[in-house]
Amino acid sequence: NTMIEFQRSTGATQEFAEGIGRLTDNLAIFGVSLADAELTMGSLQSTFTEFTRMNEVMRTEIAQTVAILNEVGVSAATSAKIFESSTKSLGMSVDETGAMLVNLRASAIALGVPVQQLADDFVGAEEMLAKLGKTGPNTFKELAAQAKATGLELQKITSLAEKFDTFESAASAAQGLN
Repeated sequence: NTMIEFQRSTGATQEFAEGIGRLTDNLAIFGVSLADAELTMGSLQSTFTEFTRMNEVMRTEIAQTVAILNEVGVSAATSAKIFESSTKSLGMSVDETGAMLVNLRASAIALGVPVQQLADDFVGAEEMLAKLGKTGPNTFKELAAQAKATGLELQKITSLAEKFDTFESAASAAQGLN
């Protein structure tokens, strides 16, 4: 039984493990399998420290967001990392983080870059974004657009941005490289 194995391997309670079945039942129409639900719950439990302290309604909402994003290109592990960093370092709420993740996917599509790549770049820019707080995600999207426009890797743009006092001066410098 998947839920028993999940409990055994993670130390999760029965109530927590039952969330896997509920997640699959609720999201099967979107292609979320039992294995996907287990991966989602496991990633959230092991990476997003607040997840296990939340009530069932909040856990279900977050797990549904992460499971659907997993189906459309952002791995559950990466989403869990973003939930952790956004709520801890950026001071964002769980709802703000969920919306930002969905928005991040839309940005990747608009820029024509792989969704997982942009999500991984977001995780990689965590230290810089933490300095910006809640404005970090918008700055990140602007930097991603600059990276696409200049042909530079986003990591180079973000490391360049860290050397400047404002986003505007970093963006100007990045445009000058084109």
